[in-house]
Amino acid sequence: MNLTIDEVSRLLKLPVSTLQRWIRQGKIPVYKSKGGYVFLEKDLKRWAESHHIVFASESSQPVRRNSAQTCSLLLAMKKGGVLHGVGGNDVSRVLKAVVKAAPLDPSIDRNELFVRLIEREELSTTGIGNGVAIPHPRSPLENAPLEPCITTCFLNTPVNYGAIDAIPVFVLFLMLSPSPKIHLRLLAKLSHLLRNSSFVDFLRGKPSASDLFAMVDEMETGIDMAYRPSRPRSGLLR
Repeated sequence: MNLTIDEVSRLLKLPVSTLQRWIRQGKIPVYKSKGGYVFLEKDLKRWAESHHIVFASESSQPVRRNSAQTCSLLLAMKKGGVLHGVGGNDVSRVLKAVVKAAPLDPSIDRNELFVRLIEREELSTTGIGNGVAIPHPRSPLENAPLEPCITTCFLNTPVNYGAIDAIPVFVLFLMLSPSPKIHLRLLAKLSHLLRNSSFVDFLRGKPSASDLFAMVDEMETGIDMAYRPSRPRSGLLR
């Protein structure tokens, strides 16, 4: 079955502009035709599956996935990695050091990313309190990877980040997402963890990557379980 770009936009729940950008970058399977671009449903389904993107077929019931599959905080943090000993004595220098050292996708322009991060901080600080900041571009980068990543960055020395509680920031979570929808889902999960004082205390110890990922895995599983629709046990219906 052939699909138009508008149909694919509805099926993937993504803006047409995002799809057009991915077409230019060769990141999504598509074929040229006299009338423009054509997507083959079977190819698109395989592509969506490999990139953990929900594909809601118009000819069947929407594909439903566990939220941990479609927007995994753990996978995003593993992709972004962990940096220890990040230097800098102000927001600009810290972000410059983070952008330089982060294991970013080769397609990302680091200079552009740094400018976009500074623009976001000038709009309003991403310091959320308790010594934590979550820097991110105001909108997805033009060449953003299809998979989100979150780089955890432990600073050498806490920095005044202009947070509302005035507590200097000791850890940053650099978030890069392919779409606002994915960004908001990951931000909600990360914020949930950061509201746990025990988790913040754990972060103050500057844990290793393996210890951090193990903790996030455990806590994210708890979040997914808490929000999973409950099912009545058989035999208990009246």
